[in-house]
Amino acid sequence: MRIPSIAALFAAISLLAAGEDNLETIARRARHAMEAGHYQEAAGLYERMVKILPNEPGARFNLALALDAAGRPGDALKQLEQIKAAAAANPRFWFLLGIEHQKLRQPAKAVDPLERAVKLDPGNADYRLELGDAYLSSGAVSRAAAVFRALSGERPGDARVLAGEARALLAMSSDAYDELVRVAPGSSFQLALEALAEADKGDRTKADALYRRAAAAGPPAPWLAGEQSGTRQAASDVGHPLAAAFHRGDLDEVVRRTASGPSPESLYWRARACAELARAPLAKLSALPPTPEAHELAGVALRQTRRWEDSIAEFQQALKLAPGDVRLQSELAKSYWLSRRFDEAVKLLQALVANGWERGDWEFELGDSLYNIGQPEQALPHLRKGASKLPGNFAAQAMLGRVLLEMGRPEEAAPVLERAAARDPDGSIHFQLASAYRGMGRPDLARQAIAKQKEIEARRPRK
Repeated sequence: MRIPSIAALFAAISLLAAGEDNLETIARRARHAMEAGHYQEAAGLYERMVKILPNEPGARFNLALALDAAGRPGDALKQLEQIKAAAAANPRFWFLLGIEHQKLRQPAKAVDPLERAVKLDPGNADYRLELGDAYLSSGAVSRAAAVFRALSGERPGDARVLAGEARALLAMSSDAYDELVRVAPGSSFQLALEALAEADKGDRTKADALYRRAAAAGPPAPWLAGEQSGTRQAASDVGHPLAAAFHRGDLDEVVRRTASGPSPESLYWRARACAELARAPLAKLSALPPTPEAHELAGVALRQTRRWEDSIAEFQQALKLAPGDVRLQSELAKSYWLSRRFDEAVKLLQALVANGWERGDWEFELGDSLYNIGQPEQALPHLRKGASKLPGNFAAQAMLGRVLLEMGRPEEAAPVLERAAARDPDGSIHFQLASAYRGMGRPDLARQAIAKQKEIEARRPRK
């Protein structure tokens, strides 16, 4: 940052002629306030400096730092936007700009400034770590995995790095599974993955049932034959290059070769290889000394593998170490909700919402939980808020439409269900939409919705 010009300093002196503190005193007081953790006070002092020196980027940057520390990312962002041109060569500026977007839950907007920070200072591990988080949050999971895996060699015992690596790899596995469901729903590959997941959780009964369904869904491949018994065939006997690479432990090769493979086989092995790669950072994470952060990160990673109860245990342990932490309470509530422990989810989410926290995901989860414990009237205002704050969230829109329809409000339900119908996975939304149209006295639209429902159902494989 450039220092104030002589002209600016003379202007400042004239502004302070009425007995105000001089710039040096204000700067010193602001610095001491920051060091003491009095961030609001520091922000107020830096605001005085900005009024005196409105064109000095250094003053605005310091103000942005104080606003960030005070928990005011939106205000910090406004200050940073005003000095973008002057601070374009400063990696700290781009890093802080990315941080503010992250705190405002705008990961896609955080990526560009964080990439700029890394380009300007590629050796800074903190910049790369934050970039990895932004990649992960914005859905660029392959890029995130590359960043975290590179960092794991530099910071082998860093809980955040280990958790980021595990989460990115698990997200890649989950994406491969979702794509498999899209291109080959109900296939032996999908069912075999679900069987492996149940076996990993220790439920052999469910696993065996899924294996039987997998065998009935199509001719089992040679390399799937030994999965049910838990055996592993020799690479030479596998009969497929991806399977051979997987069984000899060359997991990175599997990931590389399936990067653009749309076939069910490649998606199956990609999902398996990424999940297997995630085991190492998860094991290292669990071996770290117990801290709230380590438990939180382990809980998030376990939740991505649908191990709800294990994730709940991790968040509970985290809260024992940091009672009252809002973020940990939110994460525990999410795991309760996903595991269908709705009563417990309601207690936590009601407390969070009652304290003035406004987040669309909390509102949706609270509304859904209230509905599932038989309180639709109490659920409705929360579902409305959730759907309003999450306009692109299919589940939030679909749930609101369903509840409105069940409560006899077809006119309100119809536009909500229409928005959700664009992503109807199985025809159920169009079925509900038809019911709403009939309730509105529009049989013509109801027939169209039913026709669309049948069209979607016809594209799905029979079980």
